[in-house]
Amino acid sequence: WVCAWAFLKIIHELGHAAYAVKYGCRVQSAGLCWMFLSPVPFVDVSGMWLNTNRWQRCLICLGGLVFELTVSSIALLIFLISASESVRYVCCLLFTLGAVSSIIVNGTPFMKFDGYHLLSEILDWPNLYSDAQTAIKNFSSSLFSTNFKRLRGLDLLLVSYGFLCLVYRAIFWVTLMLGAYLAFHVTGVLILATFMYIYFLLPWIKHYLRNINRSTYGNATRPSILERLTSSNMNLLRIILCTLSLPIILYFLPSPWQPTIPGVIAYHRPHILRNEAEGFVNSVRLKAGTHVRKGDVLAVL
Repeated sequence: WVCAWAFLKIIHELGHAAYAVKYGCRVQSAGLCWMFLSPVPFVDVSGMWLNTNRWQRCLICLGGLVFELTVSSIALLIFLISASESVRYVCCLLFTLGAVSSIIVNGTPFMKFDGYHLLSEILDWPNLYSDAQTAIKNFSSSLFSTNFKRLRGLDLLLVSYGFLCLVYRAIFWVTLMLGAYLAFHVTGVLILATFMYIYFLLPWIKHYLRNINRSTYGNATRPSILERLTSSNMNLLRIILCTLSLPIILYFLPSPWQPTIPGVIAYHRPHILRNEAEGFVNSVRLKAGTHVRKGDVLAVL
């Protein structure tokens, strides 16, 4: 599956490059980059932003998916007509990775991949994701203030889109963590947790500590870190959500250390059955778990 995935990603990037060249955009560079703990091929088609035709830019964004879905469709046809199990297995991999996973990851507009750029181009909204996150922050802050206003029209759609982005990203990372655990067990979870700490949690901690260190208070008493972090409603909301989510994550996270406690299982009212005469069991009339009454035949000698 690694070879199939690498092949499809190369086809995907060739799709972007082909459409970019078709519409007169220069491919600046191509190669490998590090993404999601693995090397991923890429092509730099940033020159497409110089193209004034919005629909041509949309096709460049869709080029990768078009090429990948074309290969997946061919693989599906070969799967249906082939009698070789090896060929069918490879075609099944290509279709699953190229059609299903590509649409779920690259086709959705909730992460900054092809689907997001396509939606941004269609709406002619270059900073759609950033504006949605800002709208969510403002809405969350207004929930704990006296200036709460009901969302209407465009603001409601923007907050809804930002919320869907957060939900999708949470599901994406949880799924990625489960996949890493199933593939590499504890090692995969530790690697992914380290990756999330370095790229997400650590910058957030540095950002707030930097704000604390840069702040000046004159002769007044310098507030503690806890007071600083809880000085705004948004920060307080984040701390509460993180505190509540941590035990939930730890509860569902698979652990390599399973506690063992020795014990003995015994029936509450044991009954010992003995036969008056010696012999061999010829047949058993009842199945395990069957309820019996007085006078029922259990076995025949």
